[in-house]
Amino acid sequence: MRPPRQVLNIGQEATFNCNVTGYPVHTITWKKDQRQLASSSRVRLLSRDVLHITSVRRDDRGMYQCFVYNDLDGAQGTAELKISGKSVAMSNKNCCIKVSV
Repeated sequence: MRPPRQVLNIGQEATFNCNVTGYPVHTITWKKDQRQLASSSRVRLLSRDVLHITSVRRDDRGMYQCFVYNDLDGAQGTAELKISGKSVAMSNKNCCIKVSV
């Protein structure tokens, strides 16, 4: 799995690629810390072999695994996501409202 390790700040994006070779590939499943990974508005599959997490949070840290199976064999890949203590600053545009009476 690529990259095998990511260290990100809170608010950054993470992408994991499960490099699949072999034919045919019937099933790809994803787990985090040995539990089935649940999709959400932040955690989603861009394709069945690419996992993307937007705006990572501290609870996203852990070990991510992809499991690949076909009729003859199976394989797995593992990657670690670490979260540093820093937050990514969000840019706010100041807006002024002028009211005349």
